[in-house]
Amino acid sequence: KKMKRHADLFGLYSDMPPAKPKEAKPVTDVFSGLPPPKKAREGGEPSVPTVAAAETPPAVPAEEEEEDCFGLGALIKVKKPKEEKKEITPVKSPATKLKEGLAKLQVILRNDKKFNKASGILKKMVENHLDGDSAMMFVGALNSAMYRPDRAQDPALRKAFIELFKAISDRKECFPKEMQATVDNWCMRAVVVNELYTDDTYQFARAAKTLTTAVTALSATPQDEAGLEHVAALVAGLIAAYSYFKNLWAKTPVETLMKAAVERRQFFDDKQRIAVEKMWTTVKARNVSALATSMNAADKSMFKDDHRQF
Repeated sequence: KKMKRHADLFGLYSDMPPAKPKEAKPVTDVFSGLPPPKKAREGGEPSVPTVAAAETPPAVPAEEEEEDCFGLGALIKVKKPKEEKKEITPVKSPATKLKEGLAKLQVILRNDKKFNKASGILKKMVENHLDGDSAMMFVGALNSAMYRPDRAQDPALRKAFIELFKAISDRKECFPKEMQATVDNWCMRAVVVNELYTDDTYQFARAAKTLTTAVTALSATPQDEAGLEHVAALVAGLIAAYSYFKNLWAKTPVETLMKAAVERRQFFDDKQRIAVEKMWTTVKARNVSALATSMNAADKSMFKDDHRQF
């Protein structure tokens, strides 16, 4: 065109007819002859055909995607995440329950303020569950109760100690042979010695007799811990009984007990021996004083009778 425009400047195309414009070809209707769309047939607007959306594949858990990131799913079984299982509490056996209960009491029994109630619970456990198979389970709790031997003579705890260790004494045979001396010590401290602190003459006489039998049984100086503790328990009983010697109803049993102890003074250690000898000396002195008073009263009575005769 540019060349033509330049060429026409010189009149080269002035005698040529003008070029005819190209006629536009009619647009062929590609849908002619086809039935109208369904909505058009029903009187509605024609619907525009749409491409069906591809179905979205289900989401794969992150763990499975990571584990199958190399396309190994067809070769190996893809491991699915484990489902959380509900924790099932195992059913405890009676022995386990007993052991756990005694372990709790072992701590509580050391508390003086809680001892009376705790010892009552332990007493019921002894009565219901202590046998040859379970006896050793109770040792820890009983040791805890007697962790300080003289504690058994505490007036506020005395009744609880008596009741608990009476139940133990009734089942003494359930304990193994090597525990017998220890059980004897517990029962001497908690039952026999405590029963001496009474105004009941029958109870006092019974306890004093039991203590005298134990003192008489001494035949050698103890060497092991259990033996030493048994002697210490006897001395605690001697002191308890001696404190009642001023009572006329306690005079005879106390005198018998003290005589048995002083005759076996060699089986006590130095401190215990001194205490036994002092108590025996006092008992004898009181007996002599009582005898002198009695004889003096008798002499005066006889003098009056003689004086009347003359």
